[in-house]
Amino acid sequence: MGGTVRLADHVPRKIAFEWLIAPSEIDMPAALAWGLVNRVVPPGEELDAALALADRIAALPPAAVRACKRAFYGAVRGEPVLETQHWLVNDAEWLALRNSPAGQDGPRAFAAKRRLAAESGS
Repeated sequence: MGGTVRLADHVPRKIAFEWLIAPSEIDMPAALAWGLVNRVVPPGEELDAALALADRIAALPPAAVRACKRAFYGAVRGEPVLETQHWLVNDAEWLALRNSPAGQDGPRAFAAKRRLAAESGS
């Protein structure tokens, strides 16, 4: 879903790698400290805060918002240019994993709330 491609652009590479290899929940103070979220609001105020931000954006000319997004992300035809090669690697790895024994067992293990069957080899 993009974590392997984008996470190291948002947090230090060592932190990103740890999160990818040994995932765990990221609590809100850590998410805020690492810049994964822009702000934290009190429980129950999330929707109001999101709608207020959406109203600020919606008040701007749509063409200007689109141009700003393209320029910010360095996009060509909607795809960030610097990510293209990363996505090629990501997609190749995903296909290889999906077709492996672990890739076949993964969805079943998740549904059964069990660990993956042990793999042999690397």
